[in-house]
Amino acid sequence: MTVRRRQMVGLGTILWVAALILVTYAPGLLKAAPGEEGTAWSEARLDLLQRDLSRREVVLEAPGTGRVWRLAGAEVGLTVDRVATVTLAGSAHPPAGSPSLPVLRLETWRIKSLLRERVAGTVRVDSVPARLDEQGGIVPDRPGRQLDLSEAVRRVSDAFLHQQASGAPVRVAIPLETVRADVTASRLEALAPWELLASYTTRFDPAAANRASNIRLGVSLLDGTLLEPGDTFSFNRVVGPRTEARGFKPAPVIISRQLVSGLGGGVCQLSSTTYNAALLSGLEVLDRQHHSMPVGYLPIGRDATVYDDLIDLRFRNSLAHPVMVQGHVEGERLTVAIWGHPGDRRRIDIRVRTVESLPPPLEWEEESGGAPPLTAMPGGRATEGLEVVDPGRTGYLVEVQRVFYGADGEVDRVELLSRDLYPPEPRRVRVARETGS
Repeated sequence: MTVRRRQMVGLGTILWVAALILVTYAPGLLKAAPGEEGTAWSEARLDLLQRDLSRREVVLEAPGTGRVWRLAGAEVGLTVDRVATVTLAGSAHPPAGSPSLPVLRLETWRIKSLLRERVAGTVRVDSVPARLDEQGGIVPDRPGRQLDLSEAVRRVSDAFLHQQASGAPVRVAIPLETVRADVTASRLEALAPWELLASYTTRFDPAAANRASNIRLGVSLLDGTLLEPGDTFSFNRVVGPRTEARGFKPAPVIISRQLVSGLGGGVCQLSSTTYNAALLSGLEVLDRQHHSMPVGYLPIGRDATVYDDLIDLRFRNSLAHPVMVQGHVEGERLTVAIWGHPGDRRRIDIRVRTVESLPPPLEWEEESGGAPPLTAMPGGRATEGLEVVDPGRTGYLVEVQRVFYGADGEVDRVELLSRDLYPPEPRRVRVARETGS
């Protein structure tokens, strides 16, 4: 490059920087030349343009839904880049690839946030996986749909940046993409034949509306869960958090050997019923805890409590073929069934042995109720008129075994599942206050 050419390049750079400084620090000096007020990018013209940009609208339409949403330029940060616009307008030889005038900017993160907040949840339709009905027939899957967020952001950005000044709102079709179900009918057909390995049924009171609603909701979330060989079933992961936002309601739950109101009450009956179906199917139990007191819907030692992320029921598909967990409610009957390959079916029994019965300890309390409970009857007190405040509850230590039988009907092996302690509750007796002599 010749010396003269270097000088020309250097002069051009200086002029470019000078123009940037002029626009940044002395915008009031930018005026249109006489006779060019309609074409030069004066400060007044840029102000008018910015007001127009803030009012521009893009109308979003979701095909097949009849829903529309409106976005304004002010919401997406649509602005005129004053420095770039004036600099390019005043350059005799703009750099290659320079944007057209005026130079506009917007904030795509705002568009993405607005689409997620206003549109995504409305247009979303969850896919429905294929499942087995109560007779083992295959119920086909249904695909879902969701917002194609990246493409939607691109379309909305283009609409704002290329809209004619003071023109009518640009209409943009929201792009939707198909979501395939995780389990398809073709997948279940390929795994056929299906046979019922085991099922278990418990009963509940449909008149306890909130508790019944929680059970039905939990069943809808659990039904159709497919486990490949080696897969682990987590009740908390499958059913999810028991929150009001997800539709769960307050109902009685057992906490520290007491019945209290809590969101999702009744879900433990579903986890306990699922536990028994898994036991009778021969699946490997990884994590299970019993309640702090016996429950009325199951034999002692065969319950399984859950509590959000703290206490879970987990078991592994230890069989040679996939299994499907199926749940359904009919009237007062809650049933969980495990379907699998005929070759994995075998006879299994559950045995519960009471190791020890623990009578409720006696607690005596003064009639005034001010003193702490006593462990023995105060001496010299009359036994007439004693009041049983709480009859207490017998405790139990139980041992639970799973018995596997061979094809010949003989016992193949016995597995110790658990030794569960259900503590007794004290029998509380009130003693009449001692009167003065």
